[in-house]
Parts: sequence; structure tokens; C-alpha cells
Amino acid sequence: MRAVPRSVASRGRARALADLLDALIDREYGDGPIEDQTRWAVACHSAVRAGDPLTMTEMASLMEQLSRCDLRQTCPHGRPTMIHLSHTQLAREFGR
Repeated sequence: MRAVPRSVASRGRARALADLLDALIDREYGDGPIEDQTRWAVACHSAVRAGDPLTMTEMASLMEQLSRCDLRQTCPHGRPTMIHLSHTQLAREFGR
């Protein structure tokens, strides 16, 4: 391993690699080709996490990258990457 994404590096390279190998062994990313599973696992483990500080530039870049994804609605595990809130729902959340 020569390098890891910044977000993974902060969690520790050894732990990130161990988690990745565990996920591949457990077939957590499906029964598809190992190359696909590896890409999905790396993407998932290097994802921005709740509470990660981002600059406005990083946020804009993230949204632009997401817009170019073919399967942007969910992560490899099937969890949503975004939700739609109507104006009414948003107003209700803020007590308006």
C-alpha cells in the first residue's frame, strides 16, 4: 500500500486495510467480480462520514462528483446517499 485517502488515513491504515479484507472475505459487497467488490469496499471505507469537517469547496466538489455517478441514489450496501425534503417537510422540521 503506497497511499490511502485522507479520510481513511485518519482512521489508521492498518485498521482500514483489515476492515477492507474482512469485508471482501465476508462477501459484504456481493458475489460479483473481486475487482468490483474491491472498488466498492474502498469507496465505502473512504467515504465522508457524519461529522467530518468539509470546506465549501470540498462540499461543492463532492456534489459535482456525485452528479456524475451512474448509481448515485445508494451506496454499495444499498443505503441512500441523499433524501428529498419538500418545502413543506423542511418548514415542518423548523416549526414553520
